[in-house]
Amino acid sequence: MNPLVSIIIPVKNGQKIIRRCLDSLKALNYPNYEIIVVDDNSSDETRQILTSYSGIQVIETSGIGPSGCRNLGIKLSKGEYLAFTDADCLVHSEWLNELLKGFVSVETVGVGGDQQSPEDETEFGKMVQGFLKVVGFVADYVKKGDTPTSPFKFIPTNHNPSCNVMYRKEIFNKIGGFLEGLWPGEDVELDYRIKKLGKLIYNPRAIVYHYRPDNLWKFCQMIKRYGDAQGFLVKRYGAFRLIHYEPIFLVILVVAVCVTGVFGLCFCFFVPLFYLFARAKSIKKTLQFSRLLVMTIIYWNLGFIRGLMKKCVSG
Repeated sequence: MNPLVSIIIPVKNGQKIIRRCLDSLKALNYPNYEIIVVDDNSSDETRQILTSYSGIQVIETSGIGPSGCRNLGIKLSKGEYLAFTDADCLVHSEWLNELLKGFVSVETVGVGGDQQSPEDETEFGKMVQGFLKVVGFVADYVKKGDTPTSPFKFIPTNHNPSCNVMYRKEIFNKIGGFLEGLWPGEDVELDYRIKKLGKLIYNPRAIVYHYRPDNLWKFCQMIKRYGDAQGFLVKRYGAFRLIHYEPIFLVILVVAVCVTGVFGLCFCFFVPLFYLFARAKSIKKTLQFSRLLVMTIIYWNLGFIRGLMKKCVSG
């Protein structure tokens, strides 16, 4: 009735939030779980914080990256199910219960959930969260339109981010673990392989509270890393997500603007603006999101080009 769940968390220099993350895990309303934290050679107070908690398995590494940390946690786990979150996340007390509810059939191999802002999130972080919700980040990173108050249903998806997901452990015996050397995007690559063996489900009631970048520079660097990872995945597998076609669409758009002149320029300016306003329903938020959208287009594509030029990693 209550299968053992292994919760695996990679962390590096996470002293700012890791204590609150662990406290939220300790408060889970589920009777049968283990917590495995893999400290990836932290140089701050993370190790001291981790050792102050009892009932948590702490593993230290020499710096192998998030994918390697998760794979190490998988090897040492005892659970029938593996749940993943990040060190900059807090989990809802019903998190595990809601993820487990999604395994309604043997065909379901993974279940993910919603991301929301913590109560003490910065104003810029809340703006980023709102922006990601509005645009949906095109490719399932933050789901748009689905809320915990909507009619109860499980929603098929192609991807659940590793900050909020659970898998059957047996599936890793068939496909292996995360692709080591890849971050971010290692969860996208994993789901690309996993969904060939079964269904991925999204349950908006499985909630984590995810801290976002607290300034524009950090946001731009995060977006650039996302683009980098997607460029690498396109080079490795070919285009398999809607967002992978964005560079082609952008080139076509630039050519169209050059051909049509002022009309095309106005079209490119007002259509995204109207879309953002329709979704945000606020002039202030529309203006804020417009700036983030411009930065996203610039930095994601810069990262994407860099990712295309990367050498393939092992795995």
